Amino acid sequence: TGGTGITITNAAGSITVAQTTATPAAATQAEMEAASSTTVYASPGRVQYHPGVAKVWGQWNDAGNILGSYNISSVTDTGVGNHTVNFTTNFSSIDYAVVMMVGLEDRYAFSDTHVAGSTRIIGRLVSTPTTAGDLTRWMMAAYGDQ
Repeated sequence: TGGTGITITNAAGSITVAQTTATPAAATQAEMEAASSTTVYASPGRVQYHPGVAKVWGQWNDAGNILGSYNISSVTDTGVGNHTVNFTTNFSSIDYAVVMMVGLEDRYAFSDTHVAGSTRIIGRLVSTPTTAGDLTRWMMAAYGDQ
């Protein structure tokens, strides 16, 4: 709001039009978490609060070396087909979702233990699901409230 007026004059008379210099507002954390406003914008420093944005993502090799990540502080190889992924910023509860991808077609992976600050990822062989299996590349994303 604010600004100066512009006067336009033609043969029939004149009209004054208000010129505004309003700047759109950045969403607050509460507005991002509610995910309902259409009148504010998501600034880079607040987008992580939106419920549809991954709060954690990463990929690592079987030794636990992180190849690329966001909000992962470390990955610990705790045995064959078993890694613990530690988060830089904890989730607010254990109620978050983990999505897994693996680098080998005869393997699958899942998250079986959630705590606010980490999750345990298990790799298994497709042919014998009770057999632990290492993976060439592990990939995950996690969604929830922090």
